[in-house]
Amino acid sequence: MPRTGRLYFPGACYHLIGRGLEKRFIFEHAVDKRDMLARFGIHLRKTGGQCLAWALMSNHYHFLIRAGSNPLGKLMAPVLGGFAGSYNRRYQRTGYVFQNRFTSILCDEENYLLELVRYIDLNPVRAGLVEGVESLGHYPWTGHAGLLNRYCQDWHSTDDVLSRFAADRRKAVRKYVEFIQAGIRSTDSGEFLMEGLVRSHKS
Repeated sequence: MPRTGRLYFPGACYHLIGRGLEKRFIFEHAVDKRDMLARFGIHLRKTGGQCLAWALMSNHYHFLIRAGSNPLGKLMAPVLGGFAGSYNRRYQRTGYVFQNRFTSILCDEENYLLELVRYIDLNPVRAGLVEGVESLGHYPWTGHAGLLNRYCQDWHSTDDVLSRFAADRRKAVRKYVEFIQAGIRSTDSGEFLMEGLVRSHKS
């Protein structure tokens, strides 16, 4: 059966998600995380997209991007294929690394973009990898630290996110951190994703 085409609009925001095969750990070591992020940055620039939020967990990834003029597959196919080849060589293994194709979810930017940024940034806290917002600010594998001007990735569009909180950067960072802290206190662990996210495509 042919694969379903992805819903794609240049300039729209998408939440991209993918997992390791059988939910295996594929980002367990720093070298794997750095490899994935470097490849993502290279191809994000090539396709003219922007990244508004991201997180690498042990067995999956999240990227919130504003799509460029190229289809999402032009971004992710070389990222995932290149990473898989490098990963297999590094650990002397063969076979698939990722489970199916990545999932792409179209985001209602006006109403849900900041909620989605918060959801992605808080992934390490909800998974118990770090404890609280203070520790999250020193955790290098999510975009939260970059918004605080730590562990910055040059492809992470921090100004696009912070400008939604205030024109002055220091004030914007303070309001953003308050927003993140409110997310920890909330009992909502992502149920909002059932709303405002228009359509998902999987293999």
